[in-house]
Amino acid sequence: MNVISLTNKIKSNYFDYQKLSQALEGSGHVRRDIGKLIRDKYIIRVKKGLYIWSKDLRKSPYSKEILSNLIYGPSYVSLEYALSFHGLIPERVSVVTAVTSQRNKFFETPVGGFEYCHTHKQAYPWGVQRFVNESGEGFLLACAEKALLDYIALRIKKWGDSVSYEEFLYDDLRIDEDEIVNLDKEKVDQLAKYYRNKAVKDFSEWFIKT
Repeated sequence: MNVISLTNKIKSNYFDYQKLSQALEGSGHVRRDIGKLIRDKYIIRVKKGLYIWSKDLRKSPYSKEILSNLIYGPSYVSLEYALSFHGLIPERVSVVTAVTSQRNKFFETPVGGFEYCHTHKQAYPWGVQRFVNESGEGFLLACAEKALLDYIALRIKKWGDSVSYEEFLYDDLRIDEDEIVNLDKEKVDQLAKYYRNKAVKDFSEWFIKT
């Protein structure tokens, strides 16, 4: 089995069982050969049926955001990871957080953790954009406004009796005040209408008045 020949047949960093089987066509022992590729650390099994090349065989760094889209779907990157990605929160987020119209799921993989939180189908598609990275690869990502509303809907769910939105933004999330002014109030107002969530409704009403 010629590994270099395989990388020429499979040029993408990400590939499934079917693509790998087709590349190994003619070997007569596809499952055995895939197992050997994993044991010899030529490929990494991210989850059942999904693989990436090992570091030495990759033509470019792999993207956790793309993997998030591929591991479980339909889904898009959102919540803490997207807030960090957009530069709204200072912390680097290790677990890739995503939103899905399917059930909640968590995957612990050889390349890190991937969390998926359910949202209603009515709220799911709005405010999601296709982001293209430096390698020219695209993935689905919540815009900054959508990531913030997802966070409120799925992490907060309900405000306390004496909620301070300023404390939530600047103390709890530690969002820079300079970044908040860059958020589109009209977009927040429009997106909030798709959520069946009072916390989102209350926050958006306050936010567009500030």
